[in-house]
Amino acid sequence: METQQTWFGLKKDKPDFEIQCDEDRDLFFGRKSESKQVTTILQRSFRSTRKPPKFILYGDWGAGKTHTLRHYEHLITKDESKRAKLIFKELPDIQSKDKFSVLHSALLDAIGQDTVQGWMRSLSQEHGLDTEEIIRERTQSSDVAKAFISQTITGEASAIGWEWLRAETPLSPSRANLIMLSSKGLSQSQEFVHVLRELGRLCAQATKETLVFLVDELGNLNETANKDSENDWKWAFRGIFGQENKEFGFIGAGTWMGEDDCPRALQDQQVVTRLGLENIIQLGPFGQEEAVDFLKSLCRAFVDAKKAEKLKKKYAEEANEEPIDAESFPFTTDGMDLLAGHACREGGTTYPRDLLGLVDDFCNRAMDKKRHILSHEFIDSEISFSD
Repeated sequence: METQQTWFGLKKDKPDFEIQCDEDRDLFFGRKSESKQVTTILQRSFRSTRKPPKFILYGDWGAGKTHTLRHYEHLITKDESKRAKLIFKELPDIQSKDKFSVLHSALLDAIGQDTVQGWMRSLSQEHGLDTEEIIRERTQSSDVAKAFISQTITGEASAIGWEWLRAETPLSPSRANLIMLSSKGLSQSQEFVHVLRELGRLCAQATKETLVFLVDELGNLNETANKDSENDWKWAFRGIFGQENKEFGFIGAGTWMGEDDCPRALQDQQVVTRLGLENIIQLGPFGQEEAVDFLKSLCRAFVDAKKAEKLKKKYAEEANEEPIDAESFPFTTDGMDLLAGHACREGGTTYPRDLLGLVDDFCNRAMDKKRHILSHEFIDSEISFSD
């Protein structure tokens, strides 16, 4: 059976025109203004080890937030001047009473106990018996210091300390007493932030890299309907985005349209002030011109130029004498303009997900009718048929 890959001359690693968030994270289409804004933030952040990147991307469903987040992960990773330990995590499903501990434990799991043990061994080798006191002073907690020190030990002690640091569930008094920890455990959002900041210090000291969390699906916070829970998240974000946090970065993304839809914990003025309005970036819809730019970039990235040239010559009559350039195949330039206009027919705008859906739909229609080139005439006839 023919596939879009063979029919339209796509590259060998592109079975169709669908963008994969992880596999295609090196690609970024459109959004020149937002890209420049984020690039500036990243450049300024990594000029100093005391200014880790902190910003939030938001937009409607289908705006491409996850792919954009993955793209910036790629940009940071490939740039040798930006030495960072990147931890990507989707915010877990949130219940109405869930507090910041849900994200905290997920972030520690994403880093991994083995990694933290390696960092702690590095610190212990440098400071010896002073290690526990150093962590106690930095975190303002004897319990936190003991839990971190337990990561230099093998066996049950290490498991107990890690369980205490994750704070997903309280330790029983008997287990906590085995390494002289309080069974109360971590409970306040400020305590969680202190632990994350210490992880940032450990990472920097052991690897010379800045710890940066990339957290997707922040819109899940709209599920919180409990005042105590909401306040807990607010205090956590105040600590994360505050100037006093020089140890780890936080790049988030979430689905909401504007201030009214934004999770209440992120609407808090003290959170907004600490983060800065310039670091809250909306991924809005595309107008028709931006939609065309997106489609051109998509075709340029996915189509094999040599294969396209052969197909253009073989099926030239299907273009109906309309021009085709290097960025439009398998569309004619007029056909691509019409498709973008069709995508923007309601309200004058569209989103990447909608554009990709239309490309897939019309490419399949073309294959059904044995066409390799999608002209203005062909697309217009299909639109009229659908209407």
